[in-house]
Amino acid sequence: MAQAMSISLALLSGKSCSVELEPGLSIQELREIAQQRLNARISQLITADGRVLKEESYVGDSKIESGDVVTAILRQAAIVSNGSCNWRSATVVRHTDGSVTAWGNFACGGDIIGVQDQLHDVQRVVATYAAFAALRGDGSTVAWGEAESGGDSSEVQEQLVDVSSIRASGYAFAALRRDGKVVTWGAPDYGGDSSNVQSQLAKVTEIHATHGAFAAKCDDGRVVVWGKANYGGDSSAVANQLTHVQRICAGFFALTAVREDGQVITWGNADMEANCPRVQKLGHDVVDIQASHAAFCALLADGRAVTWGDEKYGGNCPLALTDLRSITANAYAFAAVTKAGRVIAWGNPFCGGDSSLVAEELYDVVEIQAAHYAFAALLADGGVVAWGDVEAGGSCGDVELRDIQELCASAQAFCALSSDGFVITWGRRDFGGDSSSVQEHLQDISHISSSENAFMAIKSDGSVITWGGEEMSRTPWAGNEDGFLGSSNDEFFDEDSSTSFSDES
Repeated sequence: MAQAMSISLALLSGKSCSVELEPGLSIQELREIAQQRLNARISQLITADGRVLKEESYVGDSKIESGDVVTAILRQAAIVSNGSCNWRSATVVRHTDGSVTAWGNFACGGDIIGVQDQLHDVQRVVATYAAFAALRGDGSTVAWGEAESGGDSSEVQEQLVDVSSIRASGYAFAALRRDGKVVTWGAPDYGGDSSNVQSQLAKVTEIHATHGAFAAKCDDGRVVVWGKANYGGDSSAVANQLTHVQRICAGFFALTAVREDGQVITWGNADMEANCPRVQKLGHDVVDIQASHAAFCALLADGRAVTWGDEKYGGNCPLALTDLRSITANAYAFAAVTKAGRVIAWGNPFCGGDSSLVAEELYDVVEIQAAHYAFAALLADGGVVAWGDVEAGGSCGDVELRDIQELCASAQAFCALSSDGFVITWGRRDFGGDSSSVQEHLQDISHISSSENAFMAIKSDGSVITWGGEEMSRTPWAGNEDGFLGSSNDEFFDEDSSTSFSDES
């Protein structure tokens, strides 16, 4: 019989505690114990060797040993937007206390009055083009927004119990339960109806989504797909190859699976399939796979990279891809950082696939962030270089970017945080590229993050500031965003009025 063990749970601040664990304890239960003992809201647990513990797994299967130190990561506020265009979109902020604030197009989820009493202890929120789904700490879910896009889950609500994760296609949701079963709802042809494959959806370990389809990986290495055929919902042409799959990568139009023997199988968009092999051998050393809308790039352990897919989306790189450190993809192009800190870009030249005009500036690159049609690189000296569609964030020459320590992207804009706590933005205004209406409040910022259409900044006192997205009035929110349990007198700034609201209770 497996024995109980003793481990340490620790925050990055150094605060820690010792706990006794039984092998049958789930990681979700361990996270709840960590929250109680450390008096903090925890988002993830990470082992000493850098593995993120999945909540649906158990202590006995996690390779944790007695005496180990497990690091607890504080939960941060998160921002999520939906919508294919800003006049029909909504934005949601999930706060550290598990509450939710929403604004934007009411029909697309900007109005949460009907579900407000259910939106507590929310762990994460995902979005289709016109609806949202929230996963709560007890494994239940809440959906709202346009019914046809997944905003109404009433027909399957009784099945939505003990859920570990939710994925979204363009207009449907798929929830994975801890017992390995899958529940779907939303537009039937976008994956909201999985009845034809439901008998195959057993012992599922993960789900991936393109714009129009879903792919489920089972614990025996099988892959089950459903949804629109031209988005990967039909794998019949490669079905006999989809065995012993280790990982899956989803693009907008297509899916790629990597098998244990190093074989890579790709299916989905017909135009893309015509320009790449359905099955190819990459070997056992695939470190990472990135996807544009209709092409893929695999980074190998020796620093080489292999591309395939539609050439218009970066599926064929004419340059030598060697000595690489990382790869980033946007909708139409790829950008790779070499071990020497230089950049190689390819794909659609108007969307960042050509970095020749800024090549001399791209040195000592630390990381690259991708909007849909542009890239921005953070340099070791704190500088930033952008390229691609000028209007969508591909040029930052009009703003002063010095001593930048953090960088993030919406679909068509970028946001940078300087070491002295100031925020700089550029790109399309309705995607957050113009922060002038809240600029007086964007100081003493400790963290920034982004969604499809908007940005969020968290100040050192825990207050939250948002801008971009649907230009509609917003409901002020007050609460504690410092990640620790308790109460505080915090503020939420409304973009349109640039006034602050304080909770005195």
